[in-house]
Amino acid sequence: MYVNGVEVVTGNLSSVNTSTTGANLTIGERVSGGSIPFMGEIDEVRIWNIALDTLQIRANMNQTLCNYPTGLAAYFPLNEGVANGTNTSVTTTEDKISSSFATLSGFALTGTTSNWVPGAPVTGGNTFDTLTVTDCISYLSPSGKYNYTTSGTYSDTIPNSVGCDSILSINLTLVNNPTFANLTIDTCASYTVPSGKRTLTISGSYLDTIPNAQGCDSIIAINLTVTIISKAVNTSGNNRLTAAEAGGKYQWLNCTNGYTILQNDTNRFLDLLLVDHLPFKSSKMDVLTQQPA
Repeated sequence: MYVNGVEVVTGNLSSVNTSTTGANLTIGERVSGGSIPFMGEIDEVRIWNIALDTLQIRANMNQTLCNYPTGLAAYFPLNEGVANGTNTSVTTTEDKISSSFATLSGFALTGTTSNWVPGAPVTGGNTFDTLTVTDCISYLSPSGKYNYTTSGTYSDTIPNSVGCDSILSINLTLVNNPTFANLTIDTCASYTVPSGKRTLTISGSYLDTIPNAQGCDSIIAINLTVTIISKAVNTSGNNRLTAAEAGGKYQWLNCTNGYTILQNDTNRFLDLLLVDHLPFKSSKMDVLTQQPA
């Protein structure tokens, strides 16, 4: 047995009072013999399936391991939580060897006791950083493992450039402030929604989303009326032109003279021989129709 890298006792164990029936590994409590918890701090838990000599123990006892040596069967760095913070959502810790997770049981996960704590100083390739994040309704942590839905201080771990842990402290503020608006639109042909993602040509109720001033969703309900106006003109043998669209407002134009307005011709029909007292042929006329607003 070694303490701080120094051998303090040697001996032989004739028997071990440990369950052999496939019980789960427990860190910080005796497996058999009832609930006997360890009163203290635990960090950098490593389980080996080989015997380490003195030099090996001293070489890595104060270092976080990034490249896992042969014989390391399980490794819990215990770096997930924020020391002495509010960690009620950080209830598991990862075994780096198997990529499986152990569950924390019986922890308060707030305050300076029964919680994640600073631990002993270790060296190695780990890096630490603090992120200040403002988001809207939820925030996915950089590792993709956690989706936070309330404001708070959280911890996440991702690989850094040398393959060790980059331990992130995340100060998260969720604005959670979408806004809502209603638009009533009347158009003659088509309508492009405020986001620019769709052009609508059929009357109906639609939803569109654009960012609001806080960067959250502004949800817009659109009540759209599309009126299709016919531009057709019917001719008859009595030199009369008639707009196919009924019930509109009308203004006839002179197509051969820059579409100038024929001031006196605002009816649905146009008698060609009487247009502003000038003779026109039907092929030279056009009509502008507009539905009432």
